[in-house]
Amino acid sequence: MGYKYFIYLVILTLFISCQKTQIIMVENPKNRVSTKEQAKKELAKALYQASSDYTELLAFFKEKSIENEKDNIFQLEYNNIKDLKVLQATTFRQLLIRYIGSEAVLKEVEFQLPELAFFIPSFPENEDFFHINTWNVSEKAMIWYINKEKYCTYDGQHGGDTNSGYITNRAVILILENKI
Repeated sequence: MGYKYFIYLVILTLFISCQKTQIIMVENPKNRVSTKEQAKKELAKALYQASSDYTELLAFFKEKSIENEKDNIFQLEYNNIKDLKVLQATTFRQLLIRYIGSEAVLKEVEFQLPELAFFIPSFPENEDFFHINTWNVSEKAMIWYINKEKYCTYDGQHGGDTNSGYITNRAVILILENKI
């Protein structure tokens, strides 16, 4: 009789050990982007770093902005460009994931900014101001976002008041919460 209990115990142990183990992934709260301002800052930092490493990213912004120009407004909606190839086999979204830290962080940015757009201010062709057609993509672009009516750089530095009419002769990619 003890032999039957032993076999029963072995079979029960084998059965229990073969059950699937459920793994629950818990996101690191440090990676969360909980406000629109944090989302814009993280995105600005990732874009600045990516554009510093890959001039192809700036060429992509230039080309797609010219293609999508409406009434002299050069703007790109994130949802329309995220799956387009920037590098040979890499989409814009995949490139952002490399620089933003993880797909989870990018998903938080996308959640915070569902109508995310990029605006490239371009002025009438004049040597004093920036015009998209004369954009030399080998030069770094300034990546800005707006926080409480201030232009901010990727590192959170203030670049001026949005009411000041600041004009530059360099390329600026302005991160917007929604399209113009």
